[in-house]
Amino acid sequence: MRGKAAISFARLVFASAAFMLMSLSGPQTSFAGDWSFQEHPQPSTEISFEELLYIDGDWKRDGMLPECGGKVHRSYEIYLKYFPDYAETAEPEQAYQTWRDYILADEENSLGGCMTGAYAYAIETLYKRDPSRITVSYCGRFSGEPTTEEDLFVVDKIRYLEGVADKGFAVAQGYYLLMDGNSVVRLNPDILYFLRRALDGSSFANDLGLFDTQDSIFAVNSPGLEEQLSSERKAFVDGAVLRNDLSAVLETTGPCGDTAWREAD
Repeated sequence: MRGKAAISFARLVFASAAFMLMSLSGPQTSFAGDWSFQEHPQPSTEISFEELLYIDGDWKRDGMLPECGGKVHRSYEIYLKYFPDYAETAEPEQAYQTWRDYILADEENSLGGCMTGAYAYAIETLYKRDPSRITVSYCGRFSGEPTTEEDLFVVDKIRYLEGVADKGFAVAQGYYLLMDGNSVVRLNPDILYFLRRALDGSSFANDLGLFDTQDSIFAVNSPGLEEQLSSERKAFVDGAVLRNDLSAVLETTGPCGDTAWREAD
């Protein structure tokens, strides 16, 4: 059962993209060898109006697509324009990925929503168009084999979100959690338990009030959630939380099964 006040991906990702240029100061972290993103943050106030228009692109056309229709890569192009020496820190693909990790590591940088929430929204949008075209389901692992083009799209996007969430970024784990109860996603209790513990106290969870009420996302706030885990499984997941190791939980979670515990009001 979805929460009585389920959070809208469209609203969240729109806010992320619309206001991303208000919060493009970098995290206090350096990823690329001697390169310091703290000393070389994503340009914000110094960006020209023309550059702002270039980054934003055609919002009405592509704003809800994964990567917000290219906004992420265009923002990277602007970064290289201001800091061309960054391109020399690594091979092109690695330099780009390191910059993406820098953006995702900053919970205050809403551009991360384009790298995470927009993917989740794309899955939900596809499902709403024609649910019959998606034959797989997902609980932390997939049930069923992909047989349609829509299935392949869903599998690809969920696998991507798994990978980003496994890196430990709160925004990625948050949007991965927000898929639960939408479209074909019903996460297993051990995964919900991991995400609740991993996100508890994060700016992402606090800003959205994810754990303040049972009305927001019902399953993760269910009083019966921990009861679904054996003491051994709970101990295993607790250890994974300490290591921020979502992949360990995903690799060992059970098959998609009975979700009756989610339905009680």
